[in-house]
Amino acid sequence: MFKPWHNPEEGKCVHTFIKARRFATIILIILSVTLGIFSFLPRALALVHPVLTITRNEGYVGETVTVNGSSLTHGGKYAIFFDNISVLTQNKTANDAGNFTDTTFVVPPEANGTYEVKLYDISSGNMSSPVNFTIETAYYVRAINIPAQPNQLQEGAQVEIQANMTGGDASTNYSRTIRVYLPSPANSTYYNATVALSTNQNGTASNSTLVYPGDFTNGAHTNYTGTYQIRLYSNATNIGAKAPFVIGLTNATLYQRLDFVDIKATNYTAVANENATVIIKFSNETLVSRKIQALYGTVTFDTWQVPVNSSEGSYMVTVTAIGSVNKTVPDTQNFTVPGVLLNIKTINLNGANVTGVSTTVYENETLVARSSTNSSGWATSTLTRGGNYTLKAFWEGAFNPVNTTNVFVEKNSSWILRCQIADLEFIVKDSANRTLPLVLLNVTATYLTSENVSETAIEDNLTSTGGEGIFSNQLVMANYTIRAYRAPYQAQLLFNTTKLFANNSSIAQFVNQSIPIICPLLSLTVHAEDAKNAPLAGYPVQIYEFAGGPYPLGNETTDASGNVTFTASLGEYQVRLYNPNETILLNETYYNLVNASAFFLMRSSICHANLSVTVLDYLGLPMSNVEVELERDGAATVTLKTNEKGVAFFNGIIGGNCFISISAGTGSPIGTANVFVEGNSATTVTVGGYVSVFGLLVGTSQFAVILTFIVFIVLLLFFLFYRRRSQVQKEKKTETES
Repeated sequence: MFKPWHNPEEGKCVHTFIKARRFATIILIILSVTLGIFSFLPRALALVHPVLTITRNEGYVGETVTVNGSSLTHGGKYAIFFDNISVLTQNKTANDAGNFTDTTFVVPPEANGTYEVKLYDISSGNMSSPVNFTIETAYYVRAINIPAQPNQLQEGAQVEIQANMTGGDASTNYSRTIRVYLPSPANSTYYNATVALSTNQNGTASNSTLVYPGDFTNGAHTNYTGTYQIRLYSNATNIGAKAPFVIGLTNATLYQRLDFVDIKATNYTAVANENATVIIKFSNETLVSRKIQALYGTVTFDTWQVPVNSSEGSYMVTVTAIGSVNKTVPDTQNFTVPGVLLNIKTINLNGANVTGVSTTVYENETLVARSSTNSSGWATSTLTRGGNYTLKAFWEGAFNPVNTTNVFVEKNSSWILRCQIADLEFIVKDSANRTLPLVLLNVTATYLTSENVSETAIEDNLTSTGGEGIFSNQLVMANYTIRAYRAPYQAQLLFNTTKLFANNSSIAQFVNQSIPIICPLLSLTVHAEDAKNAPLAGYPVQIYEFAGGPYPLGNETTDASGNVTFTASLGEYQVRLYNPNETILLNETYYNLVNASAFFLMRSSICHANLSVTVLDYLGLPMSNVEVELERDGAATVTLKTNEKGVAFFNGIIGGNCFISISAGTGSPIGTANVFVEGNSATTVTVGGYVSVFGLLVGTSQFAVILTFIVFIVLLLFFLFYRRRSQVQKEKKTETES
């Protein structure tokens, strides 16, 4: 017996190879599982520390610093810490890449020195490496008792000056010098005072206050008009803190008309009871020139009132001494009288705000201002001075103003103009007081334009479900023609024309009330007939408005003559004819009712219709004595059998969409068809799966088998006959030869 050759060394190699392949497979499985597990772990588990960058590394307490960050948890929350103090008002969120840019924080109140700023990843718990930021010392000074503009301090006033410090050494006392420099041209002169600044543990010294000139060196004063400068020094070195304050002649820099101008000038002491001249000018025109006696070195003048007709602009006040040397800084100052704000509100005769009204202001028939009202009906114009003015309001380019009002303007003021504009409101009803919706109201207005040319404007609107039609803000001084149409808004459905004329104030008399429009009631007689033109007695007829709702306006039953009469408003109607049970819609059509007494013939071609159904088999031969079932929604099912010609007659039925099914008494239909029946209809149904053989129904497959068998038998007989004939001929030939 043959025995295959075997090499032992080769077997060892194969075995070693198999073991190595199994080991590699195990390693691959372990790696795959590990990678799969790590793919489901949150990204925040990556041991990557966030990175913080800062746009500046030094600054003052209270300043804003911008920082950027990266290597955060994707979409995770983060915080910024300044020397272990959270400096964000709320935690921020990194973008989907784990970065952020241009986040800002405010340097907290700490003593001067270098601090660590860190970025903390809240999601992972990782903290960035620190970035150093140095807080520097900052000083601040300001005048704190300055009134709000346009008010101002006057000569001789006491000014409170406040000094502050941040970023100093903790809990340390500082001594600094405040200098106040006089206005130009005396701005080389200054006065000193020492201010003590004591810092808290955060290096902040707050609100150390001195009064100028009272707390300053001898000779300090506020006797000059102009801008004083406050500066802070340390050992004669300017340490950067400075602030201005203003001293004026007047107690304000802006005055409205009828305001009193308060003037005060000090240091007029060269001569006992010295006199001074007070002058007020406008554009080189002297409005006031008064000689005032200085009492105790002070000139006071507060009796001049800004006139109502004062022009808009800058006014100059000057105070000069009489007979003595004037001040180094002249007592000269300007104040402003602004334009007069004129607020105009326009309303219509109904009291509603009107938008887009052109408001004009005339002074002695000269146009001085123009504006247009906003969505709240307000318009604002600025006048150069007060006085007598004429306000005119114009609407949509009309020639005549819709309001003219004369006003006396003293100062900023508001006026309400009731304009000759009104909402035209209509209520449309029929003669039976029934409101009519969706009536088209066509309004044509004729008026004069601003060029004194006749203009025509046309506007359409549909009445609401309550029969209301509103045309907002129509000119009272216009002639109107209102035409009312019933849907579908053809010329023949115009049922009312109303005219309103401006010359008899016919519009104004209808303010806040509806103008009635009446639609006449007409008679509609519907005569119903069937498919044979015979009247239908006892059949329901419904009419619906063309633009009406889902409910009929009328629902009546025909009389013995097939007639029914409705009373309805002029308009187009949908007329529907039903069977007595109202289960079948026999006919529907639309009719325009425009005549006082209308007659409408409505014939139903499906009511009392006839249908003949011819049933043919697969070969096109008539199928007799099969059942034909006629179904129609809303009507009873009718079943008949075909005659010897394969025809079934259905007479006097309700036609329309019908369904025919053919059966042979087996219960399951052998043929079906859909047919629309009206008048005298006929249809043919071919039963493709059967053949009628001597009155018996045979399936086409069975018929094919039988036919094949018959053909086979015929061919077999033909073959046997031919074979027998050949054999007989052969026998005869043999006999002949023998």
